[in-house]
Amino acid sequence: MLEFGFWIGVTAAGMTLAAPILYPALGGLISERSGVLNIGLEGLMLFGAFCGAATGAASGSPWVGFLAAIGVGAGLGLVFAYLTVSRAANQVVVGLGFNIVALGATGYLLNRFPKTGSPTDVPGFGRLFDGIADASELGRVVNQTAPVFFGFALVPLVWWVLYRTNWGLALRACGDHPESVDALGLNVVRIRYEAVVAGGMLAAAGGAVLSLSNLHIFVEGMTSGRGFLALAAYTFGKWRPLGTLAACVLFGVGDALQLRMQTLGFSAPFELMVAVPYILALLALVGLVGRSQAPKAVGAAFLPDRSRQSKRAPARDAETIRS
Repeated sequence: MLEFGFWIGVTAAGMTLAAPILYPALGGLISERSGVLNIGLEGLMLFGAFCGAATGAASGSPWVGFLAAIGVGAGLGLVFAYLTVSRAANQVVVGLGFNIVALGATGYLLNRFPKTGSPTDVPGFGRLFDGIADASELGRVVNQTAPVFFGFALVPLVWWVLYRTNWGLALRACGDHPESVDALGLNVVRIRYEAVVAGGMLAAAGGAVLSLSNLHIFVEGMTSGRGFLALAAYTFGKWRPLGTLAACVLFGVGDALQLRMQTLGFSAPFELMVAVPYILALLALVGLVGRSQAPKAVGAAFLPDRSRQSKRAPARDAETIRS
């Protein structure tokens, strides 16, 4: 029987490993609730991880690297929105393109900036509560870095924005009935742009957490499918922040468990141990087939009727939708 301390360690590590998945999962959730499917989360995470490590190494500050990664995510989100919203390009194809370009581009840039791959040059975030961790077993769970705390704090914030603000109401309506939102005078294109850019910022931030908070280094392809785990997380969570959080914690704890099992010398094949979080994601998605409902207009391009827009007065805010 494994001791209590073992499970505390797994839980603490699981919180750390869940944070890089939670950021892009919340970003993908916001984007998809607006009607834009972004399967380029993996690529956005890679760009964020590299930019965070490179800028952090150049400046000597992990905060500068973290903020730079968010800025790069905003720029890439803007490109993604232009291609998928303004140009009505296929969202799946654009997302796959982002993933492929990110893998090649970051590998090339790593060779040009070798300090990014050096743990002695890349600064990292320190843990905040070493004293509490030394005083009690449970203190190890809360002894996390600042970006990990920010990631978990984003969950209630995203919930409040989606369900308690006019912008969140309009965004959710864009994901289900964009024609109705447009008929009420709201700018569907602008709302989708805002959602996709926010999603890009969060996805890149997740990559920066991985390189600056968890590993203190950038390695080629270091996201290792975490962007796809983020997609599975908000699908498992039924496109809701709290459900998404639960899925991310499940995947993080699963990843931490397989790492601890390797150190304890379990006889299972190494490849099977590494696949544990992805197996959990697959089982979660299979169990939800037919039970969860994605936003009705997700993946479909929306082209506003300009002639109709010119004939009506625009609505002042999203309150009109409530009626």
